[in-house]
Amino acid sequence: MPGAEVVIPRPQARTVYRRAATLMRAHAAEVIGLAAVVLVPFAVIDALGLLHVELSGENVAADIVTLALTLVASGLSGLASIFYAGILDHASAAWHRGEDAPAAREVARTLPWGRLVWLSVLASIFYAGILDHASAAWHRGEYAPAAR
Repeated sequence: MPGAEVVIPRPQARTVYRRAATLMRAHAAEVIGLAAVVLVPFAVIDALGLLHVELSGENVAADIVTLALTLVASGLSGLASIFYAGILDHASAAWHRGEDAPAAREVARTLPWGRLVWLSVLASIFYAGILDHASAAWHRGEYAPAAR
């Protein structure tokens, strides 16, 4: 059912992007509507800074709960992006064949949720570690702009 079944003769980048743009324009309401439902809530949470937390170290149990909830929220945001990409993949393949897009529920049933959750959480931890390292280096002055 996903896009791998679609065969485009002479698949050059220009051809692929042109076909994708044509499909997305023809089905803009579905593409934008799904993005509004799946991605916008997480964008709002991010814009409001609700995932920006600082651990005080005074109450270890509260810090652990805060960290766990932040990782779960960040992981869910990653899953939403993956789910949106999967829906678009299935929908674009169906549209290319002249069929109706499958329902989100139908696509959701085919996804390997266990692996996706673990990969999303691991990615969140990885990115948090990189950001923490970069922030610490910035505060130590290691990333200061070069003097002119």
